[in-house]
Amino acid sequence: MDSRTTIGGLAYDVSPDAIQEFNVVTTRFTAEQSRSMGALINIVERSGTNNVHGSGFFFFRNQSLSALDYFQTTQSQFHRYESGGTIGGPIKKDRLFIFGAFEDHHELDTGIVNTNGHYPQFDGNFPLPFRRDFVTTKADYVISNAHHFSYRFNLDDFNAAENVGGIRAFSNGRHDITRTSSNAATETWVISPTKVNTIGFQYFHFNNLLQPFDKPGPQFTRPDLITGERTGDPQGTKEVRYQVRDDLIWSKGKHSVHIGGEFHHVDGSAFIDFATHGQFIFFTDAPLDAPNADLLVQSACNNPTCQMGDLASQIIGAYIHDDWKITPNLTLNLGIRYDYFSNENNKNFDGILGLLAPPGSRHSNKKDFSPRVGFAYDPFRNGKFVVRGGYGIYYANINLLDGIVERGFDGRNIGYRVFFNPGAISVTDPFPGLTPQQVHDQFFGPPQDPLGALDNNLRTPYVQYWSGGFQWEFTKGFVLSMDGVHSLGIHGIASRDINVDQNFNVAVPAAPLCQYFGMSVCTQFGGTTWIANQDVTHYNALILAVNKSLSHRVQFNTSYTFSKADNLYNESVGSGGDNFSNPFFPGADKGPAVTDQRHRFIFSSIIDPSHFGPFFGGGWEIALISTYSTPLPYDITAGTQPDGITPFRPTGIGRNNGNRGSAAVLLADINAYRMANGLPTIDRVLTPNNLNFRSNDLRLSRSIPLGERFRVRLQGEVFNLFNSANFISNSGHAGFGVSGIVGDANSSSVGLPTSTPGVLGVGG
Repeated sequence: MDSRTTIGGLAYDVSPDAIQEFNVVTTRFTAEQSRSMGALINIVERSGTNNVHGSGFFFFRNQSLSALDYFQTTQSQFHRYESGGTIGGPIKKDRLFIFGAFEDHHELDTGIVNTNGHYPQFDGNFPLPFRRDFVTTKADYVISNAHHFSYRFNLDDFNAAENVGGIRAFSNGRHDITRTSSNAATETWVISPTKVNTIGFQYFHFNNLLQPFDKPGPQFTRPDLITGERTGDPQGTKEVRYQVRDDLIWSKGKHSVHIGGEFHHVDGSAFIDFATHGQFIFFTDAPLDAPNADLLVQSACNNPTCQMGDLASQIIGAYIHDDWKITPNLTLNLGIRYDYFSNENNKNFDGILGLLAPPGSRHSNKKDFSPRVGFAYDPFRNGKFVVRGGYGIYYANINLLDGIVERGFDGRNIGYRVFFNPGAISVTDPFPGLTPQQVHDQFFGPPQDPLGALDNNLRTPYVQYWSGGFQWEFTKGFVLSMDGVHSLGIHGIASRDINVDQNFNVAVPAAPLCQYFGMSVCTQFGGTTWIANQDVTHYNALILAVNKSLSHRVQFNTSYTFSKADNLYNESVGSGGDNFSNPFFPGADKGPAVTDQRHRFIFSSIIDPSHFGPFFGGGWEIALISTYSTPLPYDITAGTQPDGITPFRPTGIGRNNGNRGSAAVLLADINAYRMANGLPTIDRVLTPNNLNFRSNDLRLSRSIPLGERFRVRLQGEVFNLFNSANFISNSGHAGFGVSGIVGDANSSSVGLPTSTPGVLGVGG
């Protein structure tokens, strides 16, 4: 299933009881695989059979079964109930079958607000209710021996209270209400013993609504506290997708040829109340009654619901691939793929930003060809040692949201401005002497501050991906594998302020925007976030694994990954990350990626303990998953530059320096900045907490037969058996995201964690 086109991410989840089989493909360089690299998970949903079969389950846990979270002083209320079931069988024997699955989740979780003692009146435990339902239905019709038709329907219904915890007070929380549905039909035609064709159609619908807890009003952001209505809420996005795909497999002699293509039509729309009441930002932990803020972000809407408009995209893909078995011990995988995405640029843009992108001045890339080459070689011809490798190019669709945001903040629908004046913006009267109409009008006249403007020559980002390694069955049932992985991301999406000079003066002759379009154009804009192909990513990894197949009542899988990832830009959703800190030298921001995790070890095992003694009779099973990993990096900034949209980093501090390099040197650079700005220095270890992730999850279960046709399974689970304190080790985004490590150099709490991954990551 393809990811969402509008905002990215997985389309929907499926109940595990609705899955018939799945496989994880880690070294497959086929041209069928599009828009993704590395591991690929294929899922086949269950079908009905000639016999009626079904199941039901109930899962329960509450606060009496949990230890305290690291930041809790008292036990808060928590419960989680999961229930569901499946049923399948024949409508007409040997011809028509039906299957259905339902899963219901109820949870009362807790948001733990922790301001590191700066604002204790906001600290505490706050209930966050959650509900999610999965529905899967599938019908299969055997038309003849050569034709098989299937239809499936999937529904993922999600309703959660969230965004509370760390430095985010309860008032900054929101409700996330999401409904995702998919209707898909597939017809498989066995043309001959060597030819099989599959054609499929899908109608996909996604609807998301984010509603704030608090009444309409401004958000107040301090280094250690965020209160008020969340900037960007309420908001909503919709996506409707029509997809047609056809795949033909033709086997002949030593060749297995795969030919196919797909077409998607996607309609996306969104609305966002982006800081229409303002976001007041304090660069230090000012008192709650402080009259003046350092920065104000505000917008206004010219339509009642802040609609950003509609945008459509056409996606076309075609491929041909051959698995060529040259000799019994050598197979080559050779293929080429073509992809086209029409939504790269809005060629008919006609808003005020048309000064920067006149209608017809843009075009999308039509040369996205990606070769795929792989091989598998058994040098000893005994099936116990296999060498694999390959190379491929993978193009990534640009999120439709980028184009929708550009159209929405076009100077006609939504006007957006950043006001920068340290310590002088009144939180009660930020626009003294202006009437409400005058305040409104200034957002729609020069200078405009676009939330994001797409480069007129935007191209499709892509990744070149290499991997190579071996698998060796060194003794019966035990397999050792070692793989090296390298990927190079090119034309990655990143943003910078294009309307400033080296000293961050706005709309002056040295500003690139003025040089590109002339002074008469650039003076109509303020700070301008320019989204272009500027990011370059590198990822290198060594992966070692030892797996034991089920024998002598024991099965286990273990893997260790040593990796390094770096890039120039912290991308979140679409192009929602911060701008480059140096608009004229993006390379200054080269540093660890937010996903850079140097070491990760995972061990999992399933054990049949029946031979341990008479207590463990038939049907018992013990399962264990242990995860250990080093921390992710975190970014350290100190407010913004005078343009209000470019992050400022103290001298000597690079992007994502936290948890990387010398903590003592980093602390010295932070203290030098604090001394220069009249702030007290920090006389503690910068990040005193152990930010490694450690978790051991244990499950004990027993299946009890009840006659020949029924059985019951009793199951107990313990998450994080040793109650290790695990922390979210990224600092998150200043306006959005989750607050983990405090990354504001103005805060005396810089380097301290404020939140944990939640009940499954920390609780007992």
